[in-house]
Amino acid sequence: DEGYYPCGGMQNLADSFLENFKEFGGTVFLQSKVKKIIIKSKAATGVELYYGKKLYADYIVSNIDARQTFFSLIGRNLLPSVFISRMLKMEPTFSNFSVFLGLNKKLKDLGMSHRIWYMRGINIAPSVKTYVKDNDYLVLISSSLCDPSLAPQGGDNLHLMKFVNFETTDYWERNKHRMSEAFINKAEE
Repeated sequence: DEGYYPCGGMQNLADSFLENFKEFGGTVFLQSKVKKIIIKSKAATGVELYYGKKLYADYIVSNIDARQTFFSLIGRNLLPSVFISRMLKMEPTFSNFSVFLGLNKKLKDLGMSHRIWYMRGINIAPSVKTYVKDNDYLVLISSSLCDPSLAPQGGDNLHLMKFVNFETTDYWERNKHRMSEAFINKAEE
């Protein structure tokens, strides 16, 4: 499976969603962090932004993780204790660590097709969590091989990706440069 890409890149897909959202009467607020979800009669009815503005809607959708949504934006005081217990037992899923590179070479000249999975000593594990921890692998993807407009003439783009276990923001701030260099070195092999 080589995957599919929108012509012009993934931004075109987001731009199309935005265009349709606006056509249906939606309003977009950029750089507007939500302070809390407004609850009335046990239903989400709106959001309050950090600078105080309140926005009301028929539907409230959160794209942050469940614990942040329920504990930080709604508040434990509004949640049943059984629900809180279930939330506390949830484990975060694995994450995706990515490095995006712009290259001054054409990948086809190096023999690369659209996607390469680099794996050493693969162990088909009973769970994704074990697989992520126990395998030395790296995925290399180039969307510019499918759509040359996504890279400067004479070059390509390269996305290095690996699933990683959930860690804190501090962990990623401390380790992202070291991990990025390790990914690039692995890709050069």
